[in-house]
Amino acid sequence: MLISRPFCFMQMQWDFDLKDDDLSSLLEVRLRERGLDIARGPDETIEENVRRHLEFALNVSFLVGLCVKQTAVQTLQDMFEVSGIGRCERLFGILEENMVQFKQSPLVETSQTPILRMCNDLLKRLSRSAETSFCGRILFFLSRYLPLSEKSGLNLMGHFNTQNVTKFDTVSKFVLCTYIEVNIPVDHALYSMFWQMQSFFSNPTICFDKQQWVTFQKLWAGELGPSTLPSTLNSVLISDNRAKQWVYTYLFCSIQTKFVNESQEKCYRLLRETHPKGAHFAESVKHILQRELEWARWKSESCPNMADLADKQQMQPYKKRPRIKFDPAEIDIGTPELTKLWSIEPNLLAACRNKKRKFAPSLADFLRDPIDELDPEQQVEDQYKSTRDPAFQFRACRLLMVESSQYISAQNQQTLSIPQFLDNVILRTGKNMEVRNRQISPEKATGIGA
Repeated sequence: MLISRPFCFMQMQWDFDLKDDDLSSLLEVRLRERGLDIARGPDETIEENVRRHLEFALNVSFLVGLCVKQTAVQTLQDMFEVSGIGRCERLFGILEENMVQFKQSPLVETSQTPILRMCNDLLKRLSRSAETSFCGRILFFLSRYLPLSEKSGLNLMGHFNTQNVTKFDTVSKFVLCTYIEVNIPVDHALYSMFWQMQSFFSNPTICFDKQQWVTFQKLWAGELGPSTLPSTLNSVLISDNRAKQWVYTYLFCSIQTKFVNESQEKCYRLLRETHPKGAHFAESVKHILQRELEWARWKSESCPNMADLADKQQMQPYKKRPRIKFDPAEIDIGTPELTKLWSIEPNLLAACRNKKRKFAPSLADFLRDPIDELDPEQQVEDQYKSTRDPAFQFRACRLLMVESSQYISAQNQQTLSIPQFLDNVILRTGKNMEVRNRQISPEKATGIGA
């Protein structure tokens, strides 16, 4: 196939005497046609074919330079446009894999705008309630791909979404529904004030109007007044504590300084009193609002480059850390616990020779029970003998190798079983211990008689 071999286009240019612009246009058209053919292919091989096609397009446009650099992004955009939502979600992983290559210096200038347009087109096709995972992937990709000073998603004009309007019931319908469905009488005036606040939350700029601002103050005073807040609002309208936190948070949208300060302090107090973790939630909201204030100030200053501002700012003076003087006479291992352990016995040789550190038992005490088990009169079965225990085998081999001469001499005999080997060594060692005790006893008796 023609698209599978890049040198075919160069051969075509030589054969037909094509100019560079004509060859670039021809190659761009052929790449986009090939991308559409791949997008109409079967689902089993769609990902592998798209991955190979994108790799080839990047090599032709970016490395070889036979066509414009944005051709690879354009053919990928064509494949997204003719594919369904499910297939787009699978193909989006290919775009995430090549994000590092798209961020390279020669390619980022030409591919940034097409990729942003492609992602925005995908977001318009998706449902924010049904495809939340895919929407999050796209937004997360844009946050990693676009630079920090990118102005495409800043909403510089300050537009608000005013299409979401809640229609609440009239007095008669509200009273009827209240008694039939809930069976709890609720004041309709408070119900109406609660939902009228939505128009100010969705479009805060209407507060610049004097009449609207007066209306907002009346609604706020009626909704959070001392007569309605503790009894009616908390127990009926906002029984959920999290919803209560959301409502109190929204009430920070204000303009006049005195009214804002009073409202803000009241909302912070209500947030701190709201379970669970009210104080922590109030501090988090205060921190978020401070970040939003800095974000709005940055936008009002025409979004200057943060990297340039960081370089121009003067470095703050700092106090040098005092140098700790080293005293050779003072023992300091690094931590108080290690220093305490080291100070227990400064002399290492004396600590090693301490009798308390002798954890190995005597040979007679260690072999007393195994020798009794090997006595036929005791009638101890083989499975219950100590020599069948792997832990005992390990300890016995180490102790006998140091304390008993029979351990070395017994190795000359061929033995395939460790328990049998230990039984033989223990018996020989026990006999030698008996002979030694018999020899020592007369000597002690002679010494005592003398």
